[in-house]
Amino acid sequence: KWTVGSPCRAIYSVDGEEYEAIISKIFDNDCGTCIVKFV
Repeated sequence: KWTVGSPCRAIYSVDGEEYEAIISKIFDNDCGTCIVKFV
């Protein structure tokens, strides 16, 4: 289960590449939507 502060990898929409990130917010809409901060 994902939690705020968990490390992850996410696709950067500008260049389509995958980068390391940290989860900064998880939305409670059951769609798996969250905000990440690329590190």
